Amino acid sequence: MANYLAVLLGLCLSLPAFALKPHPILMVCTGNTGRSPMAEAIANDLLAYPRLGYPAFSRGIHVNPHKTAREANAIIVMQALNVNIAAGHAQPITKADIAKSYWVLTMTEAQKLNVIALDPLAATKVLTLSECAIGQNDDILDAYGRDLTVYRNTREQITHYLQLIKAHHFTCRV
Repeated sequence: MANYLAVLLGLCLSLPAFALKPHPILMVCTGNTGRSPMAEAIANDLLAYPRLGYPAFSRGIHVNPHKTAREANAIIVMQALNVNIAAGHAQPITKADIAKSYWVLTMTEAQKLNVIALDPLAATKVLTLSECAIGQNDDILDAYGRDLTVYRNTREQITHYLQLIKAHHFTCRV
């Protein structure tokens, strides 16, 4: 019996993270054209969240069906990190998205309340990005329509919180 458990344990420890059940993280902003796509790309492409079992995807609270392209300045500041978000398009959040998510991380407190209003039963897994990272709310700056400096600051704020979440082994601080 002990040999069987040792072999089983050895097999489990040798499995790559992607072989484990994934814990999808849903990133949410207003239109899904700037902040949440940047958060998705930073998590997936720069911080290797999927390899660790935490793939990210993004949606928007109020997606404009006539304006689904990623924001030009968001594309530019992500290209500076060799990450391309240009191919994506805005998608509205659904209850199904919430249901399949391990966490739903919003960029602002107002967005958090909107998500909870959409699915009140999911309230325990809906947090702002900063709440998960540091245990308190600090809204992510909305760079929409602003200059590249503001987009860079937004990208850095998102990156900082996502790095903290990874450093805490994907355990939220609340």
